[in-house]
Formats: sequence, C-alpha cells, structure tokens
Amino acid sequence: FVRMFNMESQAYKDLSEDMQLVDSGFQHLAKKEYEMAGRFFKNAMGLAPENATALYHVARVNERMGETATALRLYEKIIESNLETIATRASDDSELGLSFATLARRRLNQLNTESSD
Repeated sequence: FVRMFNMESQAYKDLSEDMQLVDSGFQHLAKKEYEMAGRFFKNAMGLAPENATALYHVARVNERMGETATALRLYEKIIESNLETIATRASDDSELGLSFATLARRRLNQLNTESSD
C-alpha cells in the first residue's frame, strides 16, 4: 500500500489540498472503508478534476464495492482521456510507475475476463 502521511507531518502539509484528500482516501482504503475512501477521492476530484490518482481510485473503490458497471465506465473514461499520468501513489505497489491509462486497461480487461467466465 502507498505510504500514507501523518496529518501533522510537514510532508502532509506540503501536499496540495486535493492530494491531502487523496491521502485520506488511501487511509480509508487501507482499512477497507470503501465508502469513506470514495468520498475523499471524489472530493479531491471536485478540487482538481484532472487528478488521475483520484479518478482511478474512485473506479477501484466502485469495483471493490461491487459497483462494476460504474467502475467499467470510469476505467473507460480514463482510457478515452488517455491519462498517461504515471502512478506515483497507488493502492497497490505493483501499480507504481505505470500510467493510469495502462492501469485502467488492465482493470478493464480483468473485469471483462471475469464477467465472461
């Protein structure tokens, strides 16, 4: 899991407001508090609609909550938007260093494979 910041630390205070919200989303995601995590990621998108980290993780939260159709639409949006932003923060270390478009394609393929089984 992504390294989360202590809210009192200087590193946390140096984050932009949208990334502070993303960090809070990761904290709830780590506790499997998906609804709360989703709220923080969506709030981050409200401040910075181009925040690829937040958008991708809204999709992941929807997927984990069983809202597959919503997750699929969000993954497609990421791919269509060609979000080539590189994941420097992610809910899974194996996702670090890859673009969000690549990650969305992987998730989309996996979900489509699972639904055809």
